[in-house]
Amino acid sequence: MNIFDRLGSGTFGIKGLISSFILTLTELMYKNSYKKGDILLKEGEVCDKIYYIESGLMRFYTVIDNKEISTWFSSEGDFITSANSFHFGTPCHENIQVLENSIIYSFEKSIYFQMIKMHNNFAMFSTNELYLNLVECQNQCLILRTLKAEDRYKSFISKYPNLKNRISQKYLSTFLGIDNSYLSKIIHKEELS
Repeated sequence: MNIFDRLGSGTFGIKGLISSFILTLTELMYKNSYKKGDILLKEGEVCDKIYYIESGLMRFYTVIDNKEISTWFSSEGDFITSANSFHFGTPCHENIQVLENSIIYSFEKSIYFQMIKMHNNFAMFSTNELYLNLVECQNQCLILRTLKAEDRYKSFISKYPNLKNRISQKYLSTFLGIDNSYLSKIIHKEELS
């Protein structure tokens, strides 16, 4: 989804933006293409940008005892950042990996706050996006901590049907906290029913 369509969508979309605001916004953003396998952000770096995924798929992951653990997936239409690093200016704890060839817009932290000051609707839109992400995080914590393995998989596929065939089973198993071979059995069972 084009970033300007996305900014105009939803309850707090920025409808009827004045042309000078749109012009300023486009001059302050960067648009880049990334290839599958690229690392958008490395663990230990300080994240000073917010990214918008126009097309493609990202995986957030960390490495513990030489094992990659997927912590989040984001796709087209999502705004992403390393929240702790962006907010506090500290090194990030995760990597962001490009899983598909992607087109990504980015704007720096200073630009983000400048845009909020320039347009109240952008501030409302931004606040709404923050709450949507907080709710998503809370839901994921609840699902991953309380549901049985089969139900975690079903919940993920129900909520993100468009990601089912785009994320490798290996990455999905670490995100769901399910052994890869057991996830294979769950998927096979689901396909038979």
